[in-house]
Amino acid sequence: MDVIEMLDKDHKRIRSLFSEIESAKDSQEIYDSFDKLDNILTIHARAEELVLYPQSRNCEDTVTLIDKGKKGYQPKAGQLYQERPGKEKPPCRV
Repeated sequence: MDVIEMLDKDHKRIRSLFSEIESAKDSQEIYDSFDKLDNILTIHARAEELVLYPQSRNCEDTVTLIDKGKKGYQPKAGQLYQERPGKEKPPCRV
C-alpha cells in the first residue's frame, strides 16, 4: 500500500468514526470513538506532513495550496477530544 492509498483509507475510517460518534448511545462510546479518531488523525496528519506535502512541492502549482492549507489547519477533532468533560487534557504531541 502506498501513502496515497493509506491516506485515502484513513479518510474513509475517519468518516466512519464521525458516524459512530453521531449515533453513539452513551458517553463511553463517544469517548472511545474520539480516542480512535485522535490516534488516526495524529498519524494521518504526520504522514501528510512527512510524505505527501514534501512530494507535492515538486508538482506545479501545489506550493501555494499546501501553504494555504497549513495556515488554516486547526485540529478540530483533537480539540474536542481534549475538551471532554471530566477528562484531563492529554499532553501536547507537537
